Amino acid sequence: MKKPRRPLPDLLALLFALAAAASDAAALTSTEWQNRQTVVVSAPGLAKLAPPAATFDVAQMNLADLRVVDAQGREVPYLLERDLISRGLENAPAFPPKSFRTVPAGDTTQLIIETGTGGSLDALELETTVPYFLKAAHVDISADGATWTSVGAAVPLFRQFGAEQLRLLLPRKATAFVRVTVDDFRSRPITFTGARLRPSPAQAAPPALTPVGAEITRREEFAGETVLTVTLDGKNVPLASLQLAAKDALFMRRVTVAIREVRGELSGERPVGAGTIYRLALAGEPEQAQLEVPLDFTPPTRELLVHIHNGDSPPLAIDAVTARQHPVSLVFLAPAAGNYLLLSGNPQAA
Repeated sequence: MKKPRRPLPDLLALLFALAAAASDAAALTSTEWQNRQTVVVSAPGLAKLAPPAATFDVAQMNLADLRVVDAQGREVPYLLERDLISRGLENAPAFPPKSFRTVPAGDTTQLIIETGTGGSLDALELETTVPYFLKAAHVDISADGATWTSVGAAVPLFRQFGAEQLRLLLPRKATAFVRVTVDDFRSRPITFTGARLRPSPAQAAPPALTPVGAEITRREEFAGETVLTVTLDGKNVPLASLQLAAKDALFMRRVTVAIREVRGELSGERPVGAGTIYRLALAGEPEQAQLEVPLDFTPPTRELLVHIHNGDSPPLAIDAVTARQHPVSLVFLAPAAGNYLLLSGNPQAA
C-alpha cells in the first residue's frame, strides 16, 4: 500500500537537513558515471524533474546510483518519489457482496447484488463457468433496491478463445445495491455464479502516466498466434501499460506480454503481464474499444515479447504500440540558480 505523501513543509525540512549534513561533502568524480543529464534551475529552491528513459537505461534497477551535482561538482541531496498511486488502483483487494441473486426478466437476466458496504466502489467483477458467450449489459445502482439510477450505456461481457471481459465499472461512490441487466435477446441466457466488488482507491484520481518510446521491431506469425517484438527506449523503466494500435473493426483477443530469460543453459520466456483487447459495436450502442494491457513490471531488458492469441481468427492489423510508465520524480533543494547534473550508470555506486 502506498505510504501517505509527506506534507510540503516536512519535505522541505528533510531536504534542508540532508543539505546541511552534506554541506562539507567532497566533489564527486563524475567520470565514474556513464550518463549525464543537464538540469537547468531558474531560481533557488525546490526543484523537481522526471528522469528520462535514457537515465533508467544505464542506471541500476533500484536507481541507487543516481546522483545530483552542482556546477562545482559537489553532490546535492535529493529525494526520489516513486508515485505508485496507479498501482494501488489494481491492488485494492476485491471482496464478495452480501448477497447475489439472479432474476429472469423477459429477454433479459437481472443480477441483483446487495453490496453490504458503505464504502465507495470502483468495479464489479462477475463470475461464470460458461466458456463462450457475448452479451450486452446495463448497470444500475440504488440506495434502497427500489429506485434505480443508470451508470451509463450498455457495455460488453464476453469470453471467447481465452479473451474475456467480465469487469463492470461503477461510479466510485457508495451504493447499497447494484443491478446488472444482461441482454438475452440474441442468445440464450447463461448462468452467473457470483460476483466480487472492488473498492475505490483512497486517492481521487491517479497521476498521468509518462510515455516511454516503444517500437515494433519484429513481427512473427504462427498458427493461432502473432508475436511482436517491441523495443523500448530504455530498460529498467517501471512500466504501467502497453497499448496496441489495432485498425481492425471488430475483434477480441487475449494478449500476453513476456521477456526473454536465460536460466542456466536454457533460454526461455517469462510472462510479465496479460490482458484482453477488443473493439465491439453492441446493437444500438456506440462502438467501444479497450486496447490497453496493464503492466506493473520493471524490465531488465529493452525487449518485450507481445503474444496476441488469435485462435481461428485472422491476425490483427497492428502497426504501432504505446508504452507508459509509472511516474518517478526526483526532488532536490537547489541552493542557487544554474546548471546541475543528474548522473547515472555507475554499477559500483551504493
